[in-house]
Amino acid sequence: MATANIGAELASLPLGSMIAGPLTAAIQAQSLAANSTVDFIQKIGLDEQQNVRNVTFKYKTVGANAELQAPLLSLIPIPFIRVKDVNVDFIFKINTIASDSSTDKTSKEVKASASGGFWGVKVSASASYSNEKASESKSSVDKSAELKIHVNAVQDEMPEGLKIVLTAITGSLAKSVESTTDTNSDKNK
Repeated sequence: MATANIGAELASLPLGSMIAGPLTAAIQAQSLAANSTVDFIQKIGLDEQQNVRNVTFKYKTVGANAELQAPLLSLIPIPFIRVKDVNVDFIFKINTIASDSSTDKTSKEVKASASGGFWGVKVSASASYSNEKASESKSSVDKSAELKIHVNAVQDEMPEGLKIVLTAITGSLAKSVESTTDTNSDKNK
């Protein structure tokens, strides 16, 4: 009869690779997302000389023309995708189904006969005996496994370092606009 050794069955499973595989894939996905962000910043936010690409807004103020330059990266959403969480659910079921039916099939037959006679009387006798038994045993083991992986990715906030860089660039541009506006105001007087 086949029986399931659940401890041995579980010990034979490659749980390390089953759990590490999805986590490694999530780390690789995070790395690809970070590289995409770097590519985006380099292609969209920087020009060929690696200078910050600015957008110029021209407008009129009271009595003067003014313009404002802002870094393009401060005006558009930058793709900061991150893997928020990874859930790995593994379910392994072992069902042992056993059925026994026992019949012992052996065949025995005994026959006997006798005949004889005494004082002119004939006597005859016969007897037979039969016995049958059959034996059968069945068993089966049913194994099934299910692996569920759930990955949740979200748009992350801008990294603190990039916020500082963009704030510094925007601040220096704002000072430049103020001095340009002051200079234009002085010329118009």
